[in-house]
Amino acid sequence: MDLPWETKKFLIRGLFDTDGTIFAKKNEGYRYPYIGFTSKNKIFLKQVQILLRKKGYPFYTNNDNLFMKGIKNIKKWMKDVGTSNSKHKFKYEYWTKHGKLPAGLRASSSTW
Repeated sequence: MDLPWETKKFLIRGLFDTDGTIFAKKNEGYRYPYIGFTSKNKIFLKQVQILLRKKGYPFYTNNDNLFMKGIKNIKKWMKDVGTSNSKHKFKYEYWTKHGKLPAGLRASSSTW
């Protein structure tokens, strides 16, 4: 599929919005955000990884997962690709405000 990046990024955004996640790890103090996708189709994950790496996003694979971490990378992603998913928006905004992203955080949390 030979589409311009402006079109591809909306396809990627849809993938992230429906099958993606944003989280932080406990052993890192919940301070370093990750975003990722999960798919049983390893060929599909590899194709998405190649596309994203060409655009400067250092995604890596781990089993059925495709992840990227790092503060600068996540900020770049949210500025360039973004999200239409209110859960992902909430988690990103919470992380930018508080500097961490605790496990189990929900948009209805009173900690906001």
